[in-house]
Formats: sequence, structure tokens, C-alpha cells
Amino acid sequence: MFKLIILMALMSGAENWQSTEKNGMKFTWKMEGDYMECIVESPGKGWIAIGFNERNTIVGSNLIMGAAEKGHFKMSDRYVVKFGQHESVLTLGVNEALLNREVIENKEGTIMKFKIKRKNIDQYHLNLEKGKSIYVWLAYSMEDDFDHHSIMRTSIQINL
Repeated sequence: MFKLIILMALMSGAENWQSTEKNGMKFTWKMEGDYMECIVESPGKGWIAIGFNERNTIVGSNLIMGAAEKGHFKMSDRYVVKFGQHESVLTLGVNEALLNREVIENKEGTIMKFKIKRKNIDQYHLNLEKGKSIYVWLAYSMEDDFDHHSIMRTSIQINL
């Protein structure tokens, strides 16, 4: 049912949406004014994450993490300081760049939706310019705790 709702939403203005899939995860996005609208899907029932980087490394990525449990969700705009260490951008002294946050867990997995500012606002966020080539990091866990390790992590180079 939920996938049908997402499919219907994507079909309205489908020409603007782009999508890529790898290792059971799907990332769908479109540029909309000053924001990039994002939908990330995983088969896992724990946290879900997407990272944006100009280089093919998780270190230095702007990492968006989300989890849902018992009808509530949490989402955090983070930065990967070093391998195995990511911090909320709030604790690093800058504002989050996210709007319209939502994380839903259902029998098929976890879906995270958000909008992110396209213009670089600080050293922890990228300029997400149309046509720019970036690396997208996708990961998920079977646990909702953001400190728990991923069960799957992969990267894909895309053109925005």
C-alpha cells in the first residue's frame, strides 16, 4: 500500500524524478527550487542513511540518518568526521539543512523522506547543483540506534 502511494506521488511530475538502486536500497530525488527532495528506501527495519560527498569516501560526507519505531521517528543531519565517527551538525556548531522529514517502517522495510538545501551553507554540507557528479553513500542497519553498525553500506556515483 505504501509503495503504491509513493509511486502515485512520483507519477505526478515523474519527469523531474531520478532514481538509482544498489544492494537492495533505492534513492529517488528531484531538484525543486532551493531544495533537493529525497526518498531513500531499504529492506532493513533499523536505521537508514544516505551520505553526500564529492569523493568516493564516507569520511567527509554529509550523512542523513533516520529510524522509525512504534509510530515515532527520528532523523539527524550529520557529518562523518572519521571512519566510524559521525556527529550531528548541531554539535559541530551549524544548523541542519533539512525540511519535511519523515521516516516510516513497514513490512517491506524503512523509507526516509526529506528535503535538503541545495546551496552549501557551511563546511559540512555540499552544493547540490543540477548536473553535478557526486557520490551517494547508502546504508542501513537492523537496529534503530545510530551508533549501531550498518549491515550494508555502498556508494554510487550519480549526476544530480
